[in-house]
Amino acid sequence: MEDIQIEDWKFNQDTAKKFAEHARKHIPGYDRVIDKSVKFIEYHVKKTEPIIDVGCATGETLKRLNQLGFTNLHGVDNSVDMLNEIPKNIATLTCSDSFPQDKKYKAITMNWTLHFIKNKLEYIKNISDGLEQDGFLILTDKTQNDGKFLDLYHDFKKQQGLTDLEIETKAKQLRNIMYIDSQEWYLSQLKSFNFSDVVIIDADWCFTTFIAKKPDLEHLIRLSNN
Repeated sequence: MEDIQIEDWKFNQDTAKKFAEHARKHIPGYDRVIDKSVKFIEYHVKKTEPIIDVGCATGETLKRLNQLGFTNLHGVDNSVDMLNEIPKNIATLTCSDSFPQDKKYKAITMNWTLHFIKNKLEYIKNISDGLEQDGFLILTDKTQNDGKFLDLYHDFKKQQGLTDLEIETKAKQLRNIMYIDSQEWYLSQLKSFNFSDVVIIDADWCFTTFIAKKPDLEHLIRLSNN
């Protein structure tokens, strides 16, 4: 019996209509990571300073920042269907596969997005170039896809009501479009682009959240003199 052909996962209109609900079933700590991101920004960014959410999807992070009174919000996503779910008055939205390079940002959030980009290093460089001095990146990606942690990740999905067939189907849909690297890879590569204070602030079955700070000019001068 031949295997049924399963198409790659698409961020289309059907996905957009139920994205947040879907994400909560498939991503451990989905709301927790967003809340941590927003709380860190609240402590370290002024309400009028520019913030961009890369891979903003249907705008969960942007909505929460807007509710706190942040007024210089931006979002970029490569799915117009996802962007259409975001209230247009809360952020400047861009539909693109590329990082916007027309301005610099105090904070960049990129949660559950970079692992869909094949050339991660080029994108990280563009992000580094797009950060203000003393700005920071919050990044979450899937960092493991095998072994005992994958079994525990699948157990999490089952606890959310997903069936074995649904879990297997989603895994096959992502197989050709998700590029997974280890925690160590992210720590090393972020530091190679001169991010400082690269730390893990959250980790759950197969997923990791990093904060990476872009040094101020004095710090960069000290590094160059060493």
